[in-house]
Amino acid sequence: MFEHLRILRRRLAEEQQVPAFVVFSDATLKDFARRRPTRRETLLAVHGVGQRKAEQYGESFMSAVSAWCKQNQIETDVMVSNTSDVHIGGPANISASGIKSASSNALRAFPLFDDGISIEEVANRLNLAHSTVISYLIGYIRQRQITDPTRWLDSETAEKIRIAASFRDDQRTKPIFDAFHGRISYDAINIVLACEEQKKDKTEFLHA
Repeated sequence: MFEHLRILRRRLAEEQQVPAFVVFSDATLKDFARRRPTRRETLLAVHGVGQRKAEQYGESFMSAVSAWCKQNQIETDVMVSNTSDVHIGGPANISASGIKSASSNALRAFPLFDDGISIEEVANRLNLAHSTVISYLIGYIRQRQITDPTRWLDSETAEKIRIAASFRDDQRTKPIFDAFHGRISYDAINIVLACEEQKKDKTEFLHA
């Protein structure tokens, strides 16, 4: 994919008569190849992609990523958990995308989520950090297109988060966390937002 994206970068640079690095650096293209974004939130998590470049080049690169992944039967919108990565959201370090396809632990976690095993028990069984299991759970919610967060938290808390999220001006989770003065965890917030994202996607699909 890196070479595929380099070709696109060169074409765009030639059209605009600018050096290739002005479009995106090699480091950015490598992160594109790791994350494989086809959604704007994943795009904005790519190293070196800000709002301006997302507007300028985002659609071209996401289309190229989508076509390449479809042709090669590769998963898109990959969650990358390296500490150096750019994350959307709060300290829970949940990225905007799904689950890393090469991760054997993620593949082992999904059936446990299917069986209704708690987050804590999944962490114990797989000997993983709680934050890692949460990131796998967000990927699981997106892959399974789950819209009901009450499998992991009570309905009252979920409703409070939904209401608070409706007043956000952007996609950050910190304003929601601050609205509850830390009484509701980032884990709960990210779970609800992931479910709401799936609900929105299904609604948009039905009306497309």
